[in-house]
Amino acid sequence: MITKDQYNAIEILLKGVEHTLSNGKTFQDKDCNSRDAVRIKWWVGQDSKLCDIAMPPGVLDGTAFKDQIIKAEDLVGYDQAEKPVFIGHYWMSAKNGPCLLADNVTSLDYSDLRYLSGGLPMHWL
Repeated sequence: MITKDQYNAIEILLKGVEHTLSNGKTFQDKDCNSRDAVRIKWWVGQDSKLCDIAMPPGVLDGTAFKDQIIKAEDLVGYDQAEKPVFIGHYWMSAKNGPCLLADNVTSLDYSDLRYLSGGLPMHWL
């Protein structure tokens, strides 16, 4: 049996860091599920608006709390001098990628593979 701390570490490793919304607020995800937390750009190291660090980009568009400020001390941060890191599980789409998310961070997870493959059939990838 794993401990709660071990479970939380595995969740963060597999899914990324999440920020719990204040005052029990929620938003609807792409599948219309109610969410009380949003994945964030964990590599950011300065005070930021929640809408600017929410992942995938645009997920909080049109919400009342998108301008909430997240303090640097509440973020993990990943120095630009660190080695490059490749992430996934963020449901990136063709409209917001592929691109570098930071000088040393990029995503390998795009839900529209046609964009990356130039329209090749899936079995050719």
